[in-house]
Amino acid sequence: MKNFSVIVRFLCFISVLAIFLCCNSEDMPTSQEGSLWEIIEAEPDFSLLRTAVRRAGLDSALRAVGPITLFAPTNAGVERTLQELGVSNINQVPVDFLQAVLLYHILPGRNLSSLLSTGTKETLLPGFILNIQVGGNVIRLNEEYQVTTANVDARNGVLHIIDGMMIPPTNTLLDVAQENGYTTFVAAVVAAGLEEQLVQEGPFTLMVPSNAAFAAYFTANNLSVNEFLNSPNLQEILGYHMIPGLLQSSAFQRDERNTLLDIPMYFSQAPNGNFFLNGLSRITQTNQAADNGLIHEIDQVIIQPTQNIAEYLLAQTLSANPEFSMLVKALNRAALLEVFVGRFEDNFTLLAPTDQAFQALLESLDVSSVDDIPVETLTSVLLYHVIDERFFVPDLREGASIPTLLEGASVQVNLADNKINNALLIPAKRNILTENGVIHGIDQVLIPE
Repeated sequence: MKNFSVIVRFLCFISVLAIFLCCNSEDMPTSQEGSLWEIIEAEPDFSLLRTAVRRAGLDSALRAVGPITLFAPTNAGVERTLQELGVSNINQVPVDFLQAVLLYHILPGRNLSSLLSTGTKETLLPGFILNIQVGGNVIRLNEEYQVTTANVDARNGVLHIIDGMMIPPTNTLLDVAQENGYTTFVAAVVAAGLEEQLVQEGPFTLMVPSNAAFAAYFTANNLSVNEFLNSPNLQEILGYHMIPGLLQSSAFQRDERNTLLDIPMYFSQAPNGNFFLNGLSRITQTNQAADNGLIHEIDQVIIQPTQNIAEYLLAQTLSANPEFSMLVKALNRAALLEVFVGRFEDNFTLLAPTDQAFQALLESLDVSSVDDIPVETLTSVLLYHVIDERFFVPDLREGASIPTLLEGASVQVNLADNKINNALLIPAKRNILTENGVIHGIDQVLIPE
């Protein structure tokens, strides 16, 4: 059995019993039902739990103290956990580990099902919490265990029957990150003050950049390691790499997943089967399991979007080397810029011609400005550059015909030449993520047929 010492390190068993024994009579319910221990003794399907409680020396506490809430596993649930631990019976489980496991099943106070809500609850195992999910009449613990019978009343508390014996997280996400050499990520977690969350809470799915990914990010942003670790938005950067719940690689698909920031990240699958986040960061290793979650390795740091398409384009016009000034002017002339002022509820793909591309169009039309192009014509051309769906480059498929906002008109994908119609997808300007869509810079203005 692994990591007993980790549990023991957190276990202040004597102090917990002292807290038990300090419960005074005013705390005790006045109900005449039997104690929690008497309920366990009377139920044949709790025979393994009964053995565990006796071996852990907690039977007296379950008779005398309260009010407490006990999540009680049936024999089948205990047997399944013993199999997972690689032992055949309760007597093979070290007593201190068993004490920790049982205390992890107890909450202070009388927590009737009507008082339980989605969130976390501290257990009587010091420093450890339960994650509770309530949906309709279903109560789940740590996303894996379900309350099958609720509100068995006792003189000193309440008992809920559950379908498995829960093991406190001992091989935590932070442990797994450290063991797999993600030293920059671990340093960032500690600097951001998130280590307790990754040890005690969850389950989470972490998309962890490799050390090389962080090094490339530092270089691209002209940052030192210390500057990054002292960044005021470090928690946000890390939070955008964390997904609530468990997301196995088998569940990857073209989709969006909400992060701890309540901001989505976007999954894409390339034609060769590789998965990407936000079109740029490739998932390189998967399913590194911890007791409170999973780690998937990625090859680029991902950054949450903070602007919509309109805001991004307008900001670009003020940069030292503007790229899309003529596109903004054209969108304004056609009264289309306002289409792009939404947030995450929208999902657009904008094929964005550069200023050089627009200049080539003006020369071919023998005009000097987009103002010289009839508004109706300009509107049709611009709508032909907009797809009402968020397409990252890995989402594209060879020969696909994708409808645009120009009614009846589609663009054609030519992956072999990295083109949409005859326009090159500019490598340095692809997959620009915004709140309401994605922008791909192209080197020609697309003309609908």
